Amino acid sequence: MRRIFLAGWILLMSSGSLFAGSMQALEQALARGDRSAAVKILRTVAEQGDAEAQAGLGSLYSYGLLGVPRDDALAVVWYRKSAEQGHPEGQYNLGVMYAAGRAVEQDAAIAADWYRLAASQDHVSAAFNLGMLYAEGPGLTRDDAQAVIWLRKAAELGHGGAKTNLGAFYATGRGVAKDVVEAFKWYEQAAKAGDAIAQYNVALMYANGEGVDRDEAAAIDWLQRAAAAADPRAQFALAHHFLSGKGVPKNADAAARWMLAAAERGLARAQADLGFLYDDGLGVQQDPVQACVWWSLAAHQLPEAGELAEAGCERLKPAQRKAADQQIRAWQPIPMDTQRVGRR
Repeated sequence: MRRIFLAGWILLMSSGSLFAGSMQALEQALARGDRSAAVKILRTVAEQGDAEAQAGLGSLYSYGLLGVPRDDALAVVWYRKSAEQGHPEGQYNLGVMYAAGRAVEQDAAIAADWYRLAASQDHVSAAFNLGMLYAEGPGLTRDDAQAVIWLRKAAELGHGGAKTNLGAFYATGRGVAKDVVEAFKWYEQAAKAGDAIAQYNVALMYANGEGVDRDEAAAIDWLQRAAAAADPRAQFALAHHFLSGKGVPKNADAAARWMLAAAERGLARAQADLGFLYDDGLGVQQDPVQACVWWSLAAHQLPEAGELAEAGCERLKPAQRKAADQQIRAWQPIPMDTQRVGRR
């Protein structure tokens, strides 16, 4: 898998004259699995001063590819050589190292400078990272207007995350005049590319008739897509649609399934409501232990769930309470980007 990744990456970075002349030998080395030969070719071309090869060698050290030991200090050396020759990949990656403080002192302002140079050459990830630096302001003065400029550039270059964030800026009027039609445009583009957050926002906008004509069927469709893509807010909302029968046939089993998915991703409201489903035996087998567990987990974020947890857990027998406490201590959320519905 790593060989396939690197071969594809090298093909994207093979326009320089020195690098291009070594491509056939490099591709042959990768094809036969000769990592040592591939690294030697790349290093030779980098040492001859080719900026693309220098950026490539930096990435071998940065990620520990092709048997090269990971070494952030050497990654910075080669990224800097590439960046100082004006190569956007070297500039971008040097910015990443400064943003993260890897082998250099963490410095958002220097990171922004390198990102800006790369983004000015249409490096899409650099434009996105620069936009987010201005939007979130860690170590850099927050500037919503600059954030919009660079997020728009990244969005126009096709970056899905930039489209989603640009939609949010238009939806809330951050750095631009509030424009829900424009917000919907960017959300929809990102949603069609598979961004779960954008899919959820498109669903909300269809449901509320905001920026687009109200369309309940379209809202449900996008909600289902976002839920399947593991957005816990969409999973929670879809669960309630199945409970109420609004826009979909009533289905307690489906409601419990989606409520569990959202709860397992740490959404407190879903955890609290899942406790009710277990308490009532709605869509799941009635289970006071599980009701106690989920109300207790919800109480970590929702103070109002504390009373539910206290009352529900007090009803348990000692052995049941011990089992519930063990589950509460052991519980870990499913990562947000894991696209499975739940553990059961």
